[in-house]
Amino acid sequence: MFARVAVQQGLFEGLGYEAIADMDSEMGLPIMLRTVLPVGLMGLMMSAYFSAIMSTADSCLMAASGNVVTDILSNILPSKKKSC
Repeated sequence: MFARVAVQQGLFEGLGYEAIADMDSEMGLPIMLRTVLPVGLMGLMMSAYFSAIMSTADSCLMAASGNVVTDILSNILPSKKKSC
């Protein structure tokens, strides 16, 4: 929302974004951070932003690998259950 208001106020005109239609929706936060924050603080905020993205991707990959092992590989590979 802040990035949308910033575009409407003309904050990003120096970067070539004069209207909301010119901007990709995913680029709103990174461009706003680049414009508003100093370099050191921007690096810290971007690292937090990308760590959240990587955490989400990690969770999706763990869920997918668990599904592959449980649903597919368990049916293909013979089970090695020991009988007492």
